[in-house]
Amino acid sequence: MTEAEWQTDSDASWMLTWSRSRFHTRKFRLLACGFCRRLDQFPTMQIEPAILEISERYADGETGTEQFEAVRRQIDWTKPGTAKYVVYSDAATAAEIVSRYGIQEYAEAAASSAAMRALSEEGDTADEAHAAAERAHAATLARARGEQSAVHVALVRCVLGNPFRSMTFSPSWLTPTAVALAEGI
Repeated sequence: MTEAEWQTDSDASWMLTWSRSRFHTRKFRLLACGFCRRLDQFPTMQIEPAILEISERYADGETGTEQFEAVRRQIDWTKPGTAKYVVYSDAATAAEIVSRYGIQEYAEAAASSAAMRALSEEGDTADEAHAAAERAHAATLARARGEQSAVHVALVRCVLGNPFRSMTFSPSWLTPTAVALAEGI
């Protein structure tokens, strides 16, 4: 991948796969949590806040492996839903799974909602109502996939940054104000 491709790519899964060996695990774990927070607007996809919190705290080194593993053991891996993968042991895989399936779940939920509205609002006959619901579902599914993909790509770029440009740090930035602000976070 080139820098130009990184800046213009529209496939979060490919960006994550390519980035796998280039970034620290922490960024992938936080990215997976960010993807999950986007899914939280749908009641069927809500993740237990404690799971996200422990994952974020674990990524930041604020909690130990024991607590993280205890939360992982409590998850029912047989239940459907993407959000549980935020605590997957391999953070890069967690981000890839949550992104890929999160986009699909988001799109399906939005499309089902649109179909139900169309079913109740349109058509004089059951066949007309069903056809309207199918059209609404298909149109919303495609639009929602595109919207979510764009959001995920933007989130990947935001969290991972530009892998083609190194970050330089100037000691002159360590002013008393900057240090106080950083310590307050």
